Parts: sequence; C-alpha cells; structure tokens
Amino acid sequence: MSISLNTIHNKLEEQGYKSFVRKNDNEKWIIAGIHGSNTNFKFGSAFQIRITQNQILLSYLVGQSAVNKDFTSSKELFKYLKEKFTIE
Repeated sequence: MSISLNTIHNKLEEQGYKSFVRKNDNEKWIIAGIHGSNTNFKFGSAFQIRITQNQILLSYLVGQSAVNKDFTSSKELFKYLKEKFTIE
C-alpha cells in the first residue's frame, strides 16, 4: 500500500475532521473525529485509523459495541467516513 498515515491525517484535516497522530515504540495510529463546540470531539464521532501492510483499519464505537472495518484504499475509507461521520 502506497499511502502513509501522515497523508491520511492531512486529508482528514483538509476535510474538516480534527485529527491527531499518536505513536508508541512500534506502532503509529490516528485518533480523529468531528470537533464539537468545545475542545472535545462531538459525542459519537471519534474513530481510530491504523495501517497494516496492505490494509487501512478503521475502529469506532457505536454505543458500547466496537465496529472494525478494513479498506484497501484511502478512497474507500473516505467514502465510508463521509457516509458515517458527517460534518455539519
């Protein structure tokens, strides 16, 4: 896969999402969501993105249930985000 996590982070910011890149010793990921009226994410709008060798992994909560989706391209990811996480 030729897309980087930083490229996804930049595109999220361009589209109006608030996005932070986090990392530990051996892994890097994005925490993102729709910015609310204060400094926090709008309730129910936060999600996490990781990249493996050939997939983009998206995780988020619906109530207390985890939803995990995988995508083979950033185009698929952003189409899904547009449907599920609408910025008003």
